[in-house]
Amino acid sequence: DYTVTAVYRAYKSRGHLLRSMQLHLFGELARALSIDPEHSTPESIHQIGLQFLSWAVEHPTRYRFMFHSTAPESLLDPADQQIARAGLHVLESILTTGAQAGDIHTDDPAALATMLFASLHGLVSLFLAQRLDPATVADPVLFYDRHSARWIESLLHTDDRGDAR
Repeated sequence: DYTVTAVYRAYKSRGHLLRSMQLHLFGELARALSIDPEHSTPESIHQIGLQFLSWAVEHPTRYRFMFHSTAPESLLDPADQQIARAGLHVLESILTTGAQAGDIHTDDPAALATMLFASLHGLVSLFLAQRLDPATVADPVLFYDRHSARWIESLLHTDDRGDAR
């Protein structure tokens, strides 16, 4: 219900509009992620993964715009990147709390959070690009729900060299 002129009065340029839209969507994704403080670290990771994947599968166009836009005017500057990483910070906080409680062994929760996020993002991206065998991964949320426990357990029960605790 708006004219192009009305939109451009609110934004300096197309780039500012695109960045604003991306930041709004990153905030929407971050709000979709919630932690139950009663859950163990593995349960929390599992829950965040389900929430992340569910949001991405329910909003594929938004997800592609957020993570796959390469037009120069849609790239976020370093300050905006911090806002865009709010969801990653939720995962990092779970891992930091888990490390402090002795649930996991890591001296770098941020690096482990990045690895976990990259795995989730890879699953979504491959699914959206139709690069996964539909017989194996017809629904990434169900796939993750069925198979993540062993994956999470293996990540949380190794030291930083990869040796089992």
